[in-house]
Amino acid sequence: MQLCIVLIYCIVALNLPVAKIKDLGVCWNDCFRKLFGYKRYESVKEVQYFCGELSFDLIYELQRWKFLSAAHKLCDRLFCLYYLQSHTVNELKLEFGDTDSIQGAPKKGIP
Repeated sequence: MQLCIVLIYCIVALNLPVAKIKDLGVCWNDCFRKLFGYKRYESVKEVQYFCGELSFDLIYELQRWKFLSAAHKLCDRLFCLYYLQSHTVNELKLEFGDTDSIQGAPKKGIP
């Protein structure tokens, strides 16, 4: 089960086609079948329910939502930092001049 958790954790970074999600759902169900001795044609939805597990497609969508929400928040933070940094750089350029070399930069407070 730990391998399944790692797989689910990492796979949300990918935008999987519906067919692949369905295939992985079959593998997820087969794990339950193997653990509880069910035949391939028997449904394991009730077993998953009583074990407190969701179907793979719901787990994938939920984890993908969490991943994309976190990525969006991170991008907002990075944009904020970029904006603050560029604003600070612009202020410094106005104060000390727009030079690319340190030797040519005017010294503040020195005539």
